[in-house]
Amino acid sequence: MTNRGNGLRTLAAVSIMLVVALLATACQAQTTVQYSERQVGEAGAGVDGDGTDQGSGGNGPGGSTAGLMSAADVYESIVGSIVFVETPQGTGTGIVIEDGWILTNAHVVERYPEVRIGRSDGVDLGEYPVFSVDWVFDLALVGPIDDAELIPFDRSSSSDLSIGDPVMLIGFPDETNMDPTPTLTAGIVSRRRSPAVGDFPFVQVDATIAPGQSGGALVDMNGDLMGISGLEFGEGEFGLAFEADAMWPRIDDLKLAPSDLVPASEPVFEIVADVGPRSTAGFIVEVDAVGRAEILAIGDDDLYLDLRTLGGTTASAFDEAVDPFVVPLEAEGRNWFIDELLEGGEELDAEIDPGVYQVIIGTFGTTSKPVTVTSPNPMRVFADLEEGAELPVGLIVEGEFDWSGDSDLWELPLEAGDSVTITSDGIADTLLSVRLDGLPVAGSDDELLGLFGVGARVEFVAPSTGVYEVEVGTFDDDRWGYLIEVVVE
Repeated sequence: MTNRGNGLRTLAAVSIMLVVALLATACQAQTTVQYSERQVGEAGAGVDGDGTDQGSGGNGPGGSTAGLMSAADVYESIVGSIVFVETPQGTGTGIVIEDGWILTNAHVVERYPEVRIGRSDGVDLGEYPVFSVDWVFDLALVGPIDDAELIPFDRSSSSDLSIGDPVMLIGFPDETNMDPTPTLTAGIVSRRRSPAVGDFPFVQVDATIAPGQSGGALVDMNGDLMGISGLEFGEGEFGLAFEADAMWPRIDDLKLAPSDLVPASEPVFEIVADVGPRSTAGFIVEVDAVGRAEILAIGDDDLYLDLRTLGGTTASAFDEAVDPFVVPLEAEGRNWFIDELLEGGEELDAEIDPGVYQVIIGTFGTTSKPVTVTSPNPMRVFADLEEGAELPVGLIVEGEFDWSGDSDLWELPLEAGDSVTITSDGIADTLLSVRLDGLPVAGSDDELLGLFGVGARVEFVAPSTGVYEVEVGTFDDDRWGYLIEVVVE
């Protein structure tokens, strides 16, 4: 669980040892209804992502019930469409949709190539691959799974939801039992929120929400799927769910091709990258059966080196000479060495479990400078497709922060006198910086607009003709995507 910005919290549950400390703020009571056998009625017609009738989409809930059901009936109608999701570092929830796919949040699966799935009746289905991830709107597809007991939700439309309508959340919040049971919480639609770019509504609800609910379902009192939960807003801990009408087209896109969760590029043993106060260097390092990681980063300024799991959890520590508030360098009998130089770089020599890890190289300096990273361990670089790409005018473009602390440097050709407005927003707390020939032209952060009030917007008149640099960065430690739009008049 991560707090940031204007009270946003992601809700994937962390390991059991951390649950008590991290959930101290969850103070509303939750109602847990014990599992009972699913009673399935006649399947109704669903609607596609564009609102058109798509016929009967399965045996799950979806538009077939006349009138409103009781909370107990809603629970019984959807409990077979919810699954428990477990990764090496935490737990979450999944929603069963058509063709055996499991829909969950991207921040639940992170970069793990496989996750464990359990049915709501306690049956462990085993591990299944993470097929694709949408980091802009925090979605992921797992599977597909061929299990007749999993009952998919029909496609429903959320457009008729109104302020004050009763809704329910179902998932596995605060779940620490060996035999997890889905939890049902009730509330009302409090309002809608949208990013400052595009038409992608989220439903804000006052139903109790907590870590582990990530990837859970928001349903109406007919048991129809209204969206996927996973985010929290404000001190009042309102739940946020990405609306079904905007969600279904994104799901269709996710089905088209698998995501590159871990770089498949050729291994290298030296990387040169620019590292600045807001831009880190990130890559993958492979540790073989010997269990030894050796990394040397050389640069002019004081650097830090962070070795992380695929789930984003720090496995190493920062330089103690700079930041004394770090985890011990020796843990669980493992031996660590990291230098204590204030300048010149960082060196890590660690005994660690074999596997694949993320490496983040950052600086405590004030300017961007080149850093050379070498290692006898194979390293693989992220694609970082946005870096150096041209930013089109008049279109909504999606970008992705490929690792913690990543920033994207777009190119924007402008003519002298162009009146320019650039807006970026999304789940990520974005900031904008515009430069020409290295000199600042405009900058923005937290403009009190968009989904969480932390979107960025700059307005300026181009002083001269040239190719401008538009940097999109974030202060978030989490890995998200963003939306950006350029308007020129």
